[in-house]
Amino acid sequence: MIVEVNSDLVGHVVNILNDSYRVGPSWTTEKHLVAGQRATENTITNEINKQYKYFLLKDKDQYIGCFNLRRQQNTIEIGGLGVACNRQNSGYGKYLLKKAEELSCTFHGVSRLIVSVLEPRIELIEFYKRQGYKTTSIKFPFPLDRDVGSPLVDNLQVIVLEKLLAN
Repeated sequence: MIVEVNSDLVGHVVNILNDSYRVGPSWTTEKHLVAGQRATENTITNEINKQYKYFLLKDKDQYIGCFNLRRQQNTIEIGGLGVACNRQNSGYGKYLLKKAEELSCTFHGVSRLIVSVLEPRIELIEFYKRQGYKTTSIKFPFPLDRDVGSPLVDNLQVIVLEKLLAN
């Protein structure tokens, strides 16, 4: 079941993102590229206040995955996609991405979806390509201002992938 995140659920998002990206033995880990936490309660709360919509996947009595959506004109950015380490490699990532795409299509006037990935994360870029996303020429430096950790490598770049929606 997908549930929208309110202030009572922010801690679950923080736990899933930190576990899957920076702590646990996960194929989505970035700990060799970025030090520090991937998320804090303050960061997620601030993003929700800035019109990000966060969602959690609940399985029985556990929250096991998350993602967020942010609209920018005719584009929805899908971000914060994470699955608890002990639930990875079971199709939950694809399921969450599909749910994020379905929710994005309910916004009037949306014609494009984007995701941002650390450029060295070839396996993650390939995951999105298998789901119909294409790389773009858009790249930007690791976002130090978002409080999502500190790069461990020089010139760490983020690449944007996109998926155009049928009108």
